[in-house]
Order: sequence, then structure tokens, then C-alpha cells
Amino acid sequence: MEKRTVALLLARGPFTNSFRAQADLKYKALLPINDIPMVDYVLHALQQSVSEKIFIVQGVDEGLETAVRSHHKNVFINCSADGSSFSSSLFSGLAKLAENYSQDELSRTDIMLVPCDIPLVSSSNFDRLIAENSLKGSDVCVSMIHAGRLKEKYPGRDFRGIYYHDLGYLYCIQNFAFISGDTLNWAYHGGTRKNYDSRYVLPDNIMRDVIATADYFVASREKRCQILLILWEYLRRLITRGYIRESLLSLSKLLNKRYTTVDGRRFLFLASGLMGDYIESEEAELSFDVDKPEHLEAVLKFKSCNYVAREADDRTAVRY
Repeated sequence: MEKRTVALLLARGPFTNSFRAQADLKYKALLPINDIPMVDYVLHALQQSVSEKIFIVQGVDEGLETAVRSHHKNVFINCSADGSSFSSSLFSGLAKLAENYSQDELSRTDIMLVPCDIPLVSSSNFDRLIAENSLKGSDVCVSMIHAGRLKEKYPGRDFRGIYYHDLGYLYCIQNFAFISGDTLNWAYHGGTRKNYDSRYVLPDNIMRDVIATADYFVASREKRCQILLILWEYLRRLITRGYIRESLLSLSKLLNKRYTTVDGRRFLFLASGLMGDYIESEEAELSFDVDKPEHLEAVLKFKSCNYVAREADDRTAVRY
């Protein structure tokens, strides 16, 4: 069965402490690059991609409808949750998707989670990953890239990764993922699944854990010990579910550089009940997120002023 892909663009995040010079702006998505909001570069690439719709999660006072180019794919979602955590934006977006599509439609849909701070990305980057994901059939699919490719493309920037024994090198997980519509069906419309050892997994626990883990990942992004923090959270979840032996085995393999992609899929299933997979990406642009002023300076050098002029679509954007 051929699936369609819709994008969930998360554009509600606040500025980090590194951008104090831009303190007059509340939202990171509005950071100007050549006088154009950063999110508009990402949005333009999505508009030109094969994705069917673009659901844009924004703050109630963000006003992206007038700040970015208009397009018939755009669907704006106002998130009024307290705070500005990644998890609240993700939860609002996924809940709206579950409301927007019927169960049958969701079963034929993959959701592409896209951050707003990767302005070097192009439509071809998205299209290649969408094509790769269409072959996977997993609940969650992450994108990861050879660390050597990143060092070659962006020398001088620090990228953190994990050594995979079966791949024979260090790989960096990108801030980009796919979630299957079947997973949303299960989470929001009920049903049960059996875990690795035949325990029943409740769907509300799954979405809570997935979103909490995503929030933890984003919160640790700027810390030098990010990988260690993520691994600790991963092991903690195994232990709390009673998989003490598996958590020790996972830690031993990581420390001895014997960890494989097969281990990653198995331990993810034990920790969350989700079937995971990965795409071996060549899309280095997805890894160049703008978290610090020096990242912005590098983006300006790469992009110069070669940005396609705004072309307003004559069809009105949808707003929720």
C-alpha cells in the first residue's frame, strides 16, 4: 500500500540563551536570515517537496501566517499550552493530525517531524528521505548520518554520535524523524499491542513516553554530554520496565563499541513498545541546526543572498 507523507513543522520553540542579542524576538523560527524568517527557508523546501500537507505548530501570538510565504499546503496549528517545551508542541501537532484524518486515512499516512532551525535544507533533501522511509514500514524511523560526512561538509563544527559496530563508524542522529499514522491510530483511537515479552502495552503510555523522550533529547541538545544524557534516559526506561539484564547488556555493548543497529531496534522496542528503524542519510543539511550565533554566521556564508523570491499562492492557507 502506497503511503502519503505529511510534514509536522515545529516552529514554536523559544530562543536559547546563546541568542541574547536577539532578545526582542520571542520565537526562534522568526530569527531573520537575509531579512527573511529562518522558518521560511524550511517551509519553502517543504512546499516544493512531495509532502502532501504541512502542519505548522506555532504559538498563539507568533503570527506565522503573515510572516511566511503563503501556500495551499500550509495548515497552521495554534498551540496554547503553558510553556514552550518541545513536547507540548509535538503533542498539539500530533493530536490535531489525529483529529484531522480518519483512522483509515491515518493508516495510509506517514508523519515527518521537521524542526524550524535547519535553513540549509532543500526539497530534494526531504524527497530522498521520504522515498527511503516509504520502504521501512516501522512505527518510528530516525535519520542518521556518517560523522565523517558532516566533518567534511561542515569542518570546525562539533557533531556528536554513536559508534555502530555493524556499520563500522560513528554516526550522528539527525533532528528529524518519521512516525507512522498507524502509531497515531493506536495511540489516539485505542487498542493494545504486545511487547517483546508478551506484556500488553497501553497506547496512552506510548505517546507519553515518546513525547517525553523527544523533549529530553531537545533539552539536552546544547550540552556537551548530550549523548551520555540520552543514553542514560534510554537505559533508565529499560530498567523501569524491568529489563535490568538488557540495560546492562546495552551499556556493555556501547562501552566496548559492540553496539549495532539491530541492538538499537531491539532495545527501543523493549523501552517503548515501538518498532524502530533508521535511514542512513546523506543529507548533511539536516544536521546543520542553528543553536548559536556562530551557526547563524555560517548559514549566512552558505546561503549568501540566493533565496527564491516570495511567490504568494492564490489559494488561502488553512488555519486551526
